[in-house]
Amino acid sequence: SAIDEQGRFKLFTTVSRVSVSFFFFILMWRTVHHYELADATFGAASMGNRNKRGGVGQALLRAVIVTPLVILFLGEMMGAIFGLTGGGTSHATKKRLKGILNLHKGVELVVMVYNVVRLAIVPSKYTPREVYIGRTISNFFFLMQAQ
Repeated sequence: SAIDEQGRFKLFTTVSRVSVSFFFFILMWRTVHHYELADATFGAASMGNRNKRGGVGQALLRAVIVTPLVILFLGEMMGAIFGLTGGGTSHATKKRLKGILNLHKGVELVVMVYNVVRLAIVPSKYTPREVYIGRTISNFFFLMQAQ
């Protein structure tokens, strides 16, 4: 049965270990994409021209933006390894993997809100609007896949 004794939907009932591993690999790839976008947006090269705050504030902002993505990447790597090795059979491990999925959904939601804000409220004169529309659609797609 796909429902456990507490009435919740079981996470790994209809998917194989390899498909769980593949899904976490795709999420790792997506997290690398988010890291590259965050680094390009808030990194030293991009902030140096626009912002004259100095190195410490810029480095702190970049660390605050990029650190959750690194943690998410490591968690998704753990999920991919557990999917391949079969290490995800205990209740605690399944709970951790669900937490990793929830963290990924949170990141996708934050990036989606950022893209909508950049699209509607604070548009960029250097980036076409279609870029933000495409990013929002892909954020929605990954949000639905992580359900």
